[in-house]
Amino acid sequence: MSQEHEIDRQRLRSLARQAADTGESPDPSQLSEAEVRVLLYEFGIYQSELLAQNEQLEELRSSLEDSRDALSELYEFAPLGYVTLSRDAEITQANLTACDLLGVPRSTLVGSSLLAHLGTESHHTFRAELRGALDSDAGETKRVEAALRDGDGRHCGHLLLELRPGRENTAGAHHCLVALMDISDRKRLEEEVQEAKQSAEAEAQAKSRFLANMSHEIRTPMNGVLGMLGLLEDADLDRESRTYLYAARSSAKTLLTIINDILDLSKIEAGKLEIQTAPLNLKTVFEEIGLLFHKKSEETGIPLHLDIDDAVSGWFLGDEIRIRQVLVNLLSNAFKFTENGEIRLEVKKTERAGESGDAVAISVTDTGTGIPKEKLELVLHPFEQVDSGYTKKIEGTGLGLAIVKKLVAMMHGEFHLESRHGNGTRAGFTLPLEPTTEPPRRVEAVQPIEAMEPSSQTYRVLIVEDQAINQLVLEKLLEHVGHAVSIANDGVQALEVLDTERFDVVLMDVQMPKMDGLECTRRIREGETHASPDIPIIGLTGYAMDEDRWRFLQAGMHGVVSKPISPVELEREMKRVIAPVTQ
Repeated sequence: MSQEHEIDRQRLRSLARQAADTGESPDPSQLSEAEVRVLLYEFGIYQSELLAQNEQLEELRSSLEDSRDALSELYEFAPLGYVTLSRDAEITQANLTACDLLGVPRSTLVGSSLLAHLGTESHHTFRAELRGALDSDAGETKRVEAALRDGDGRHCGHLLLELRPGRENTAGAHHCLVALMDISDRKRLEEEVQEAKQSAEAEAQAKSRFLANMSHEIRTPMNGVLGMLGLLEDADLDRESRTYLYAARSSAKTLLTIINDILDLSKIEAGKLEIQTAPLNLKTVFEEIGLLFHKKSEETGIPLHLDIDDAVSGWFLGDEIRIRQVLVNLLSNAFKFTENGEIRLEVKKTERAGESGDAVAISVTDTGTGIPKEKLELVLHPFEQVDSGYTKKIEGTGLGLAIVKKLVAMMHGEFHLESRHGNGTRAGFTLPLEPTTEPPRRVEAVQPIEAMEPSSQTYRVLIVEDQAINQLVLEKLLEHVGHAVSIANDGVQALEVLDTERFDVVLMDVQMPKMDGLECTRRIREGETHASPDIPIIGLTGYAMDEDRWRFLQAGMHGVVSKPISPVELEREMKRVIAPVTQ
């Protein structure tokens, strides 16, 4: 009986819900009084459930509206501009930030083409990326940088645009979501950096040109000064005149040293000085440096002691010229600042700090004036000196230690300086060692300029030089050792002389009026004279940069001698370039 009653209630519950859903009431005649009461009861329960559901739905609707308002505010006032584009780049939706970025009210912006607000130079790229984003199966984000234009077409900033298809099923998407980011400050900074870089490069080029011209303009008259002083040494002078001559030549050499220091530092700072690694015998280098300063030691009465470890004997890879330059600089400083006591050059083998392999530790110690503690770091900077006032006792540019430090660093070494005011100075450096068994190339020892010795073989020499003093210096130097000399004042005259006379070698100045040495060399090589196109040509130049020397050799010169001209170097270079022709 209870089961039937349960079944009846279930049927009546269904009947009540069906009636509530359809609005059709059941036929009371088909129901008993008890069933009607149950039916009404079920109607009440169902109504209560509907009321509860309505309350929940109302709460959800209110929550959704709040979320929608919050999202709308986030969208409108987001730090990025957002627009929705159709396939043809028409703006169908935009937030307030996008309106601000584009400088257009929403009523005008929506319905316009985004391309109308971008520079024409970016239109093609933007269209291609828009198609790519809409047709991408992977929903790939595309990025485009574009200049922003105002209503009159004037540039008013830069935008970065990120394009993403507007629905998850990205293939064939009908609209594209675009984020707009203002990158005007970044672009402005990039442009400023680029302008600064170009300005720095232009300044570096101007500096290189200035240094090259300065080198030429100073070295050319210096060649005349030193050359004429050299010629005077062969004259019959009394003792007093020779004293004056020695003082003048010493001053000229000091000026030349200053010029070389300035050029070396400038080349290092411009990145134009390269380390040339080759086999060298370290012990021989140090011994030759000792011999070089032996005369200085005798003149000053300051003994120079050499303490060279036998462990550095043998051949190693390094830049012999730069190692010599560092040592000469340190020893010159030591003699310059030492009035009493002694100077010691110490060389020993050591281990590389924190690395595998050996190193050589080199130090120059003197008993001179020393450097105050507060100025130790200062003297390693270019143009800085311990004694820089009007009453300074020691001459110099203040470049020596700065060049030494930079050269040691370029050779992957470490430089250190220790000193106490009044108690001398110890300047040292360590260099990595790499042993080698390869036979070394012969490098001439550093030696003072010497006079030409009478030659066992004489040549017919054509001097092409526009400076009268330099003509005279070269003519007298060459005639003094037996060479026959002719002179041309410029390249045009040189071609005329070569048409009528035969020569063994041409000494060609580079910078001349009417026709310079490079153009004259080119014409000789192209056979524009009766002289052999292969006649040896040596460039004479005040341009001392390595790239200048390479440019002259590329122009067809067999050799280059820098001014001021060393008579010994000139004679050696002449023999070198003439030998292959006479063999």
